[in-house]
Amino acid sequence: MEIVILNQKEYHKQYYEDHREEILKNTKQYRKNNLGKRNEYQKQWCKDNPKKMKNTDLKGRYGLTYEDWLEMWEIQDGKCAVCGESFTKPSDGCVDHWLF
Repeated sequence: MEIVILNQKEYHKQYYEDHREEILKNTKQYRKNNLGKRNEYQKQWCKDNPKKMKNTDLKGRYGLTYEDWLEMWEIQDGKCAVCGESFTKPSDGCVDHWLF
């Protein structure tokens, strides 16, 4: 019998592969049983992490990071590149109106 030593990451990957169906079944059941609890947790996390939420949204929609977005705000002096209207804060500006 050969003993194989795995690091923690490899161990968890192998464990998941060996127990995938059971893990998925348990996860699905947990989510079903704790829907209200999960929703409250997610709402609170979103409130506590607005920058991460914004970064995820920008990355998914436009391929931009939050820092890229703020840089565009500064370059355009807080104004719309299309119509020249001033935004009071970066979150008021629509990315579609930023000049890339």
